[in-house]
Amino acid sequence: MSETGHRKSLRFLETKGNRGITLVQGERISHAFPRHTHKTYCIGLIHHGSRLVTLEKDQAAISENQLFVINPDTPHACRTIGPFHSYSVICARKEVMADLSAQIAGAGASIPFFPSCLIRDSDLVLTFQRVIAQNDLTQPGIETDEALMSLLSKLAMRHSQNPPDPLKQDPRRAVINRAMDYILTHLRHDHSLKDLANIAGLSPFHFHRRFLELAGVSPHDFLIQSRIKKARHLIESGTSLAEAAYETGFSDQSHMTRMFKRHTGVTPGVYKKSNM
Repeated sequence: MSETGHRKSLRFLETKGNRGITLVQGERISHAFPRHTHKTYCIGLIHHGSRLVTLEKDQAAISENQLFVINPDTPHACRTIGPFHSYSVICARKEVMADLSAQIAGAGASIPFFPSCLIRDSDLVLTFQRVIAQNDLTQPGIETDEALMSLLSKLAMRHSQNPPDPLKQDPRRAVINRAMDYILTHLRHDHSLKDLANIAGLSPFHFHRRFLELAGVSPHDFLIQSRIKKARHLIESGTSLAEAAYETGFSDQSHMTRMFKRHTGVTPGVYKKSNM
């Protein structure tokens, strides 16, 4: 939708699953926000227009498709440059970032501090866009867990003043296989990244990192691909599409149809007809 098709709005969306993260979305905002502070990290992306952020000793003009970050308890003022601007901001509590740093670098890792408000990182912009492009960021689940962790860990490791250095870990393949087996035997469950990491005996950060290395795909992608594989077998055996969706853990038949077509190139209905 074009910018001219939007109405002015400001939404605060609490994420479920006790993540300590809030999503703020502003459309066509023209208001000038006076000097204030937040208790959270504010990681934002400008979608349209430009924003001027004034800090104690610095100013940053944030343009379209640029990222910015404001540290907790940092006095700042914000206003639009031009008639209005639109943005998304992910607000993460200090303990969320502290926990992530500890996952990456071990106990005693310093809490991230970002010396620059403007973040120049095209890959991180794409990561942010993928996070907020999800159907519902506020719902708990492994896909949302992975997206948020990827964004926040990249930000901390690339742009904080004392970036956390990942611990040298070489867990045996068996612990990842254990998590994979658990996924395969519980396809109908909605897994969280933390639960799967606990099964492997790793932190969520290192579990996700090691899973990618050994499996070649993320835990979420492995789950979806495994569900589709089972759905194919069920459809081939004559199971109805609605029952196949239920048995493989998709939220409904339309969800299975979207994922099935994305990964196979055809809908379940077409696949069923070609295998009758």
